[in-house]
Amino acid sequence: MRKHLISILTLFLIFMPPCSSYSEEQNSVQHSSGISVKEKYFSGIPSSELVKLENTGKLTLFLKEGQLPVFLPDISEKSRMENEIEKSSFNTGIETLFLHREKKYQKSIKEYFDVLTDVRTLEGIEYYSHSREKYRTLFAEAYPVKGTDRNDTAEKPVFNENIRNYSFNCYTRDLSFGRNYYRLDYTVSDNYLVMEMTNIDDMRYKIIPAIGKGDLTFYLVIMADGDDLAIYCSGICSHANAGFLEKKIRNSIHSRVEALYDWFIDNISE
Repeated sequence: MRKHLISILTLFLIFMPPCSSYSEEQNSVQHSSGISVKEKYFSGIPSSELVKLENTGKLTLFLKEGQLPVFLPDISEKSRMENEIEKSSFNTGIETLFLHREKKYQKSIKEYFDVLTDVRTLEGIEYYSHSREKYRTLFAEAYPVKGTDRNDTAEKPVFNENIRNYSFNCYTRDLSFGRNYYRLDYTVSDNYLVMEMTNIDDMRYKIIPAIGKGDLTFYLVIMADGDDLAIYCSGICSHANAGFLEKKIRNSIHSRVEALYDWFIDNISE
């Protein structure tokens, strides 16, 4: 009888799957989060580009006229955003994608929302001027307004977990394009947040008409998944094709995309 019990026990130990502790299971879930964020949001990006994103933390693409964005994440708003971009007949487009895994960037959606809606912090941010080969101030002034009167100021929206969409106007004094107004639209989800920033008046470079009303939109998408924070940022613009001005605007859109990303990441890490 004892021999039978030993034999049964031996078989049980041989074929029984190894037990995992609670901490090991937790580590497994966290480890898989890097895979799930790619599967969830970036199914259309070639695997070679995803490897580059993993290794460098950044992807950049200059879009050709009529080309749809490549890095636009798989979110509910993707089709609408693609349609808007396609209809814009843009002649300058740039998109960037960033991936962070540092704990200091792991925040709640509410905290990301509070940063993106606090447009007063845009005041004083810098961008790299390719023409001057140095950093310059982008916005000398920036704050929310009720309409298109810079004297009629407003408060930033307050986060409410039951509200999905928010909108307000923002006044800016741009050191390149002068005084302008933007409409800011936000879409909030459980795991991501979208900010869209569109000019609502004509923009001039000094005295020269440069960008028409509604012809410049910046898209910023914040995606949180486990330990990963992915940030998509793009600038889409239909502008005047006027020799030297065309190159200046192209470089300016590129610099502004980078500046918006820097603005967000600097504020979320504080």
